[in-house]
Amino acid sequence: MRLYLSSDATLDGGDTQLGDEIPVPAIAGGGVVTVSRIVPIPDTTLLGPYYVIAQVNATNTTLEADSPAQGNDVKAMLTPLTVGPDLVVIAATPSPRTTAAGTTVAVTNTVRNAGGQATGAFDIGIYVSSNNVYDGGAQLLATRRVTAGLAPGAVSTAITSVTLPDTLTGGPYFVVVRADSAGEIGEANENNNSVAAGATVVVP
Repeated sequence: MRLYLSSDATLDGGDTQLGDEIPVPAIAGGGVVTVSRIVPIPDTTLLGPYYVIAQVNATNTTLEADSPAQGNDVKAMLTPLTVGPDLVVIAATPSPRTTAAGTTVAVTNTVRNAGGQATGAFDIGIYVSSNNVYDGGAQLLATRRVTAGLAPGAVSTAITSVTLPDTLTGGPYFVVVRADSAGEIGEANENNNSVAAGATVVVP
């Protein structure tokens, strides 16, 4: 058996073999065998999502009923693994939700490192926007620093007080929380760093 690292779920010539050949014991007809192996991820691997693909009878030493096609000898993992850090916002909650321009809002914000590598220090930015996405129209209200970074699977949560601009007119606005707002951390996925909380109504 061989294991490969691939950027997609299809085995091809561009994939990287992980470790050496894995011996598989003899299997009786209708039998099942499970093989476990720890393999290194090459340190030259770029950040991003990858699939581990298993291929049995990789050297064609066993004649199979479906030879030479052997279309069922390759299987990719269902969910890709993440190489590198990946910061995601898992909570963004302003309080109160009805307020006035120029007042203070407490924003509960939680960020998780969903990747497989620790991060260095980074900032979390809190913005106000007239829509529920982070874009050029979002106005930065405050940042907080995660000075120790985050290990894989670790979270950082805080309640950050922000002051809404006194120039806001009445209507609905969104508080947007963005991890790594200064772009200091190279991540496996740079497109999942922001979450907008439910609308906060500003009363004129």
